[in-house]
Amino acid sequence: MSFRFPRWGRKKNKNKEPPVGNKYYPNGAAAGPGAAGVPRGPPSAPGRTYSTGSDYQSQQSWQSNGTMPPAPATTGGQKPPSSSRGAPLPFSHPLYAMDAEGMIHLKATGKGLDDSDLAVHQDEIINSVVKYVQDSMRKELGFREAYIPANSTPEAPVKANVFVSRNYETCKKLLVFVAVSRGLYPGLWSRGLVLHAGVKSGSMLEYFRKAIDEGYGIIVANPNKNVIVMRDGKQRLQIPGSASPEEHMDSLWDAYVARSSARRVYFLGYSYGGVLIKYLLQSRGDQLMRRNGAIALIESSHRIEDGDSQSVKSILAHRTMYWESNDLPFQTKLDGDAPHRTGCTCLSAGRPPRAHANHYYVTAFCINKIEDALFRFLETRDATTYVAGEKPVPEPPASAPAFMGNGAPAGPGAPQLQRQESSRREANNSKMGTSEKHCNFLQCLFA
Repeated sequence: MSFRFPRWGRKKNKNKEPPVGNKYYPNGAAAGPGAAGVPRGPPSAPGRTYSTGSDYQSQQSWQSNGTMPPAPATTGGQKPPSSSRGAPLPFSHPLYAMDAEGMIHLKATGKGLDDSDLAVHQDEIINSVVKYVQDSMRKELGFREAYIPANSTPEAPVKANVFVSRNYETCKKLLVFVAVSRGLYPGLWSRGLVLHAGVKSGSMLEYFRKAIDEGYGIIVANPNKNVIVMRDGKQRLQIPGSASPEEHMDSLWDAYVARSSARRVYFLGYSYGGVLIKYLLQSRGDQLMRRNGAIALIESSHRIEDGDSQSVKSILAHRTMYWESNDLPFQTKLDGDAPHRTGCTCLSAGRPPRAHANHYYVTAFCINKIEDALFRFLETRDATTYVAGEKPVPEPPASAPAFMGNGAPAGPGAPQLQRQESSRREANNSKMGTSEKHCNFLQCLFA
């Protein structure tokens, strides 16, 4: 009786000669005398080319575990720019120029602006920066201007403008930006940050670019726009649907957020913007709970109250992350005042060198430092899971004062540092009662 191999099988050739040359192990090392542990690329295989070229596709280096390294994105580990956005616009103004860091200076002198320059040029600088930022939003990032009331035309005299990305109605995840401070315009974190820390830190452009590259649709609120001052300067007309920051948020949800088909709605709030996001959790809680993504807060001035509903407390506790500048290393979980006051998980953004203790510089440092970490949280959504996957990152040691290995000043321990930080923040808040960082409701409206 004869035997036949199955159709799917193949008889092994026992007389096959051994391969000539070095044998390659999974880690890329070649076997043989004097070759142990020498990293070496494997032979070329179908569909994969190895050459001496300098580009990534033509020259691959093998990792120690035998796997290929991930393809590099853009500089700094960023994802490549989305095809849905164009090239950044140049800043153009007859009197001012902007350097690579976004700092504005006078063309005539080429130097940065001091207090006397700001006293003279402040309004004109802000107007030029607002035009640059909003032109970039339209032309580079594809935003369009929308209005409250929603049926307003561009020619309507009494309206509040907001900005929406081209995909906000069809995106799977929607990110709403909320910032409130005196004299603010959509696209800026605060006027003071623009003037003292530059356009890169004072505007939301970097966060917009990151959000677009991550696939978010975007809505930019404008809760500062509540009244229209007529040309005579005397008559002030309230804007229907935006007569107060709270009413603006309700109208924004009803007219634009509710219209989006996004399965998840996310919020990013700065300063008093956290207060308005918390308000929206209360006023539109039932609708928001069904689409709740996550909430990221930067130095928010909101507070948890005994009268807050259980659903609001739950969202703040489990779906919200808060960052503030602190002497503890970056991404260290904070205890004490911050979580007790805000009702959410709080992380340290670290702190710049002591030479840069200016309030605006510290806030700018926080905004720039946490960008990637913030978007990682939005992707994770759960506060506990996120914190478990993050590790504190010590800052490089400073020359003076002496710093320990964890990035904190030598001497006091972590609890004492947090108490000192809490005292410092309370003292600053009392001194800056009218500042943009913690402006109150009336100041936001009429200052």
